[in-house]
Amino acid sequence: MRQCGRARGEGLARAAVVAGLMVSSAASAEIGDNAAGVNVHVPFGAEHLLDKARSLGVGWVRVDGNWELFEGQRDVADVPVERRSPQAPFNEDEYTWGVMDRVVCEASARELSVFMTLAYTPCWAVEGGGVDCSAPNRPYVGFRKPIRGKYEAFVFAAVRHYSAGIDCGGGRRASVTHFGMWNEANLEQFYERGDVVDYANRVLVPGARAVKAACPTCKVLGPDLANVGEVDVKLEAVLCDPAARQAIDILTHHSYQSFPELGLFIWDGDSYDNVLDEQRFVFTRRSVRQIMEACQATDKEVWMTETGRRAPGSGPSNNPTFAEGVLEEQATYVELVLRAQARRPWVTNTFIYEIADDTLSDIDGYGLWRCDQAMGLREPCFEKPAARSIRAFIDAHPEFSQEGSPPTPACANGQDDDEDGLVDFPADPGCASATDGDEFNPAPPRTLEVFEAGVLQVDGVDDEYGQEGAVLLSVRDFEAADAPSQAPGPGDLSASIRVRLVGDRVGIFVDVSDDVHDNDRAPGDLWQGDSLQIAVDPERDGGEGYSGRDLELGFALIGGQVRSTAFFGAMPQVEGPVIRRSGNLTRYELSLPAEVVFGRRGVGPGDEAAVSFLINEADRQGREGWLAFGGGIGRFKRPADFARLRVVDRVDEPEPEPEPEPEPEAEADPEATPEPEAEPEASPEASPEASPEAEAEGSPDAGEPDAGEPDGGEPNPGEPEGEGEGGEPEGAGGPVGGGQAEGCQTGAGRASPGWLLWSLAGALAWRRRRRVGGGERCKAPQNSSSVRDYR
Repeated sequence: MRQCGRARGEGLARAAVVAGLMVSSAASAEIGDNAAGVNVHVPFGAEHLLDKARSLGVGWVRVDGNWELFEGQRDVADVPVERRSPQAPFNEDEYTWGVMDRVVCEASARELSVFMTLAYTPCWAVEGGGVDCSAPNRPYVGFRKPIRGKYEAFVFAAVRHYSAGIDCGGGRRASVTHFGMWNEANLEQFYERGDVVDYANRVLVPGARAVKAACPTCKVLGPDLANVGEVDVKLEAVLCDPAARQAIDILTHHSYQSFPELGLFIWDGDSYDNVLDEQRFVFTRRSVRQIMEACQATDKEVWMTETGRRAPGSGPSNNPTFAEGVLEEQATYVELVLRAQARRPWVTNTFIYEIADDTLSDIDGYGLWRCDQAMGLREPCFEKPAARSIRAFIDAHPEFSQEGSPPTPACANGQDDDEDGLVDFPADPGCASATDGDEFNPAPPRTLEVFEAGVLQVDGVDDEYGQEGAVLLSVRDFEAADAPSQAPGPGDLSASIRVRLVGDRVGIFVDVSDDVHDNDRAPGDLWQGDSLQIAVDPERDGGEGYSGRDLELGFALIGGQVRSTAFFGAMPQVEGPVIRRSGNLTRYELSLPAEVVFGRRGVGPGDEAAVSFLINEADRQGREGWLAFGGGIGRFKRPADFARLRVVDRVDEPEPEPEPEPEPEAEADPEATPEPEAEPEASPEASPEASPEAEAEGSPDAGEPDAGEPDGGEPNPGEPEGEGEGGEPEGAGGPVGGGQAEGCQTGAGRASPGWLLWSLAGALAWRRRRRVGGGERCKAPQNSSSVRDYR
C-alpha cells in the first residue's frame, strides 16, 4: 500500500482477551461468497476513480484510513474502555472525519462496499516521544510503535463513527463494516522492526476488541502481511497465538508473485499458487494454507487485499507509450489471480493494486488507468487492457459481481475444484457433504523415510544409522506450551530424528541439542521436563483421542538415571532406551518391535506407520514447549495428526567421477611477471544471480518483492535472512549459491550430478531467504527480526 506521504505487556493478555473476543466475535467465520475489489487509496477530489472502479464490475474498494487523517494534530480524549459500546456517546466532533466521509459517501452512491484499513502512528502518539511534531517537515513516524491504548481508542472512535452510518445528504446514509488492523506489519518501514509479536500485542488484539465494542457485527481483517522474507514464520507467530487468531474474522494477505503462464521459472522464487497453498519445496517458505492448518485457522476465509503487475508508461496521460508486452502481461496477470481465487473456495475476495498509476513515485505502473497525477489524477486517463480483462472476467463469472448470486458449493458444482481427479460429494474425500464449500483434501502428513539396516545395537552410538532420511527440527518448529517468557534462541534447541528397520525391530535415534538439561520429575510426569515422547497408531485409523492398540511412551534422563513410562497402552518390549548427555547434546536410542509400530510383522519397502515424536523443552521454569515431528501429542491427543514412517529402498550414492590427471607444469621463468589467476565463473545452476529472470524490484508492498515483476533491476544478494545465516537452508546441507563445493572443479573438470542438485536446491533456498534492495520509495531493505514462533 502506498503510504510514503504525510497522509501517511508484555505478552498478549491471554485468558481475558480470548474470553472477551469469544463473546463478541464469531468463533468460526462463515466462508463468504466470491467478490473482487480494487485499491483506491483516498480519491478525494477525484471521484471519477470510483466511477472507474464501478465500471469494472467489482463490489469493493479498499481505502486508507490513516490515523493522522482523523486525529492528526492532537490526542482527542479517549472513551474509557468500560464505556465503549455501540450506543455510548463520545466526542465525535473532535475528530476530522470530513475527507473520509466524502469518500465513503461517494463509494456508497456507486454501490461499492468499503474496506477501510486503520493504520500508522501520528506524531503525537509515538511511544517514547522524541519527535519534534512542530517541525514543518517533520519525519515520517507512521511506522513507530504507538503508545499503548491509543490505537484502540482511535479504532473505537472510527468504527463507532462509520458503522453507525454517516449522513450523506438527501436522506442517504452510508456505513463501513469491514476494518483492517494496520498494513504490512512484517515490514519495518510500516511497523517498527517488523515486530509482528508486538504488533499482535499492541495493535491487532486491542484493536479487534475496540472494533467489537463499537460494532459487534463488524468484521476485523488482518494481519495484511507482505509476502516477502520470512513471512511464513511471521504469519505463524500471529495465527498460532490464540488471542491473535481469535481477533481475526477474515484473514488478509498481500502477494505480487507471478505465474508460470507469464514465464515464471523455478529459480524465480514462489509463484502465486505457491503462496496460497502449493509450497515449492520443503526448504522454501510455507504457504498461507499450510500456516492456517498448522494454527487451526482453516475456519477463516482469506482475502488477498493487494496483488498486481507493473505496466509503467510515459508520455501524455491520454496517449502514453509502454514497453512492448507489459500491458498484455498485466492484463493476463489480473485474470490469473481471479482464476486462482475461483479455484479455491476459501479465498473469497481479491483486491487489485491499484486503480490509477502513482506517476510521482518509483512504484509507478500498477494502475489500471494512467491519469495526469500533476492535475490530481483527473481526466484525461488512459484505460489499460488490464481493466478490460477484469471486466471481461467478471462478466463471465457473475458470482464475482456485486449483483451475483451465491455460487454453488464446491462439493456439488460438477467440477474438480482441487484437481485431484475426484468430483464432488461423496466421491471426493475432501467433501463432508454436498453443501461443503471446500473440496480440498487435508494436507498430506509429514513423512520420515526409514531405511533398512544390517545390524542394530542399542548403545547410544549412531554408527549404524548414518544421516539418510534424517528429519531436522529447529526453533522454527517450536510450539509454546502456553506463553513462555522467552522462546528458545537459535543455539538453544534443535533435534534430529533417524529411524532404521532391522529385521523385526525398529531402531530410533534422536539427537537433541539443548543448552540446559532440566528434568527432576517423577516418571509419570517426566513430560514436564526435558524428555522424549513417542506415540504410534499401528492400526492407522486416526481419529480424536487414543483407542485400541494406540501407544504413547515417554523417556527421560532424570538425576542421571534413565526413566521410561507408558502414558497410554502397555509398555512393549523396548530395547534400551539408552540416554546419554554430553555437553549440550542429549542422545536417545531405543528399538521397538516392528509389529508395535507398523501393526504387523514382515515389514518391507512401501509399508507405512503412523507416529509422532515430541521433544519437550524445560529451562528450569517448567515445560516451556516442544519440538514435534507430527502432531497429536503435546496439546491434544489426536492420532489423526500423526506423521508417517515409510520404509524405502536404499538408494546408493552415484560414484564420484574421477578427477582428470593434472597437466605437467611448465618450468617457471624467474624473470616473467606472473599472470593473475582468473576467477572461476559460477555455474548458472549454482548462482541465483546468473538467472535471466532475477527477482525484480518495485512491488508496492515491499522493497524486496519476489520474482514476477517485469522491470526489476539487478539483484543485491546482501545477507540471507533469519536463521539460515550464511545462505544455507535448514536441513538441506550442501553448498549454496555460486560458491565451489569441495572437490568440484572448473575448467576441464565438471561437478558431479549430486553436487549440481544440491547447488540448485541451495540456490533456491537462498533466493527464498534473501532480501533485495531498492524498490518503492520510503521502503528500505529490511533486516531480519527475531520473532517468536508460536506453532
